[in-house]
Amino acid sequence: MKDLKFFLKQNTIPVENQEVEVSKRFKDDAGNTVKFEIKSISNEMDDALRKQNTRQVKKAKGVIVPELDQQKYFVDLVLKSLVYPDLDDKELQDSWGVMDSRELINAMLLPGEYTALLQEVQKINGWDLNVEDIKDEVKN
Repeated sequence: MKDLKFFLKQNTIPVENQEVEVSKRFKDDAGNTVKFEIKSISNEMDDALRKQNTRQVKKAKGVIVPELDQQKYFVDLVLKSLVYPDLDDKELQDSWGVMDSRELINAMLLPGEYTALLQEVQKINGWDLNVEDIKDEVKN
């Protein structure tokens, strides 16, 4: 019989927050690129994000099926995984002329920067998809 002690919670290596370079446009006082800090989310949080971004869609012959709005789900996944910068900070939102974190992430980042951040968020959460896979999912 195989030993299960390796799967006990206390023997599991926790996923550490990571600093990732998303954009070269954000610089500190010394001119160094400021990195974003991301963390993994729990399965429970992921389930909640999926439910929050799923709607019932009527298909052929009146069949109703759940459909995930992947673009909104990805934004929520990024927002829940992002530790720094704090996109709920009022001063930061005011500086970009927006009212919430969802608007702020779209205002702050160029499309390629957002895709790079999303890719890193997916990696830290255990999904190692390449950028092209992510682009295809967002398009659909």
